[in-house]
Amino acid sequence: MNISQKRSRIIKKPTRPPHFSRCENKMSFVEAYEFMSDNADMIFYSTGNKTPFIAKATIGIKGSHKNKKVIRFFTKGTEKARAYSCCWGHITNCNRTYINCFTAAINIDSTRNRDFVYSLLGVEMKSILAIRERIYNYFHGNNSCQKFFFDGAQEERCAAYYTSLYLLQDTTESLSVHRKKGFSTDSHEAYIEFWGIMQAIIIQQDAICELYKAVTGSKLTIDELGSWQKLRFLRNTCAGHPARRDLPKSEPLTRTFMRRNFGDYSLLTYEKWEKPKAKISSGSPLDNISHPQVELGSLIDAYEKEAAEILHRILRYMESEWPNT
Repeated sequence: MNISQKRSRIIKKPTRPPHFSRCENKMSFVEAYEFMSDNADMIFYSTGNKTPFIAKATIGIKGSHKNKKVIRFFTKGTEKARAYSCCWGHITNCNRTYINCFTAAINIDSTRNRDFVYSLLGVEMKSILAIRERIYNYFHGNNSCQKFFFDGAQEERCAAYYTSLYLLQDTTESLSVHRKKGFSTDSHEAYIEFWGIMQAIIIQQDAICELYKAVTGSKLTIDELGSWQKLRFLRNTCAGHPARRDLPKSEPLTRTFMRRNFGDYSLLTYEKWEKPKAKISSGSPLDNISHPQVELGSLIDAYEKEAAEILHRILRYMESEWPNT
C-alpha cells in the first residue's frame, strides 16, 4: 500500500445513517438560508481541511423535497453536499452525506458578520429586526401559511411578502450603521448621506405598507402615525422635491435647501421659502423665509416605535389566520 492509499484510508469517514447525531449550529436554517441568499458569492472554508467552498440558497426541483428550500455546497463548481431544513443541526443529511464541516463554517463566518451589524443597532432598530425575524420564522414554520402564499393565485402577494421583508432588513441595518457612524465632515458627502437616509426611510415605510397588505389583504392606515408622517413630509420637503414641493394641496408650496454643515442627527437646519397664503406681495422676499430645525435622531426613534407596532400587528394577524397546530 503506497502513502496515498494509506492517507485515503486514514481520512475516510465511516458511513452514517441519515440525520446522524447532532451538531451545534448558532444560526437556524431560516437564518442561514437568508444569509446565503444575500451572500451568494461569499467564500467559506470547511472545518478540518479548510477546503474553500461556496453555498447557494435554492429550491429543490424534484423528489420528496420538491419546492423545499435547500442550501447547496459547492467546491470548484461541483456540488459536494446539500442541506434541507430537516437536515440542519445534524452531522449528515438525508442522503447520509456529511454536512457538519460545511454548516459549521457557515455559522462561524455568517454569525460573525451578523453580530457585527447587530452591535450597531439602536434599541428601536433591534426591535424592528427582532419582530421581522419572528414574522419570517412563523411563515417558514407554518405549512398553512406557506400553502396560501405559494398558491399560484397569490403570486403577487407572495412577491410582495418576500420583497418587503428583504427591503425591511436592508434599510433597517443600513440606517443603523450610518446612525452609529454619523454624517461625514465632508459637506458634499453629507448631502448624499442625508438624501440617502431620507429615501431609505421611505423605502422602509413602503415595505411595511406592502408587507401589511400582502399578509392581511387590507391597506395600512397611516394617517394617525405622527412621527411616520413627519419623516415622510421632511423627506418630500428636503430630499424628494426641495426645488418645489406643492403636495399635499392642503400645505403651502415650499422651496428649500440645506446649507453646508447643516447639522447632524441631534439637530439639523434647513432654509425654507413658503408661498404666502395671501395673494398680495410681501414687503420683502425675506419675509417668507424661515430656518426650521429638526431633531432627526429623536424623530427617527419615535417613528421606529410606530413601525415596530405595525409589524407586531402583522404577526398577530398571521397567528390568528394561520394558527400553528
